Amino acid sequence: MGPIIKNHKTAYIGYLISKENSGKGIATLAINKTCEMAFKKFGIKKINAAVIEINNSSQKCLLNNKFKKEGVLKKQIIYKNKRYDEYYYGLSQKDFKKKISFKNLC
Repeated sequence: MGPIIKNHKTAYIGYLISKENSGKGIATLAINKTCEMAFKKFGIKKINAAVIEINNSSQKCLLNNKFKKEGVLKKQIIYKNKRYDEYYYGLSQKDFKKKISFKNLC
């Protein structure tokens, strides 16, 4: 998690999961636990995340944690010599739903 913008009580999250561990719910649970900590311990009111348009798995993890797609930066990222859109997602403290374990992920 970071950076934390104290005067706005917002933060950004990022994560990276290896291909070997993809699809196991690790990112979904990690996002959830990070959000829980941010809201409870740091008093954050909103968490933001950015995702390249071709990363469907990451988008699914955010949506499974009740993040909402809030915007698009057109052709923002260059990956393998091609330009892609960057999607912005946000989660407010009031929309947060705590997940307890891997059992209730998706």
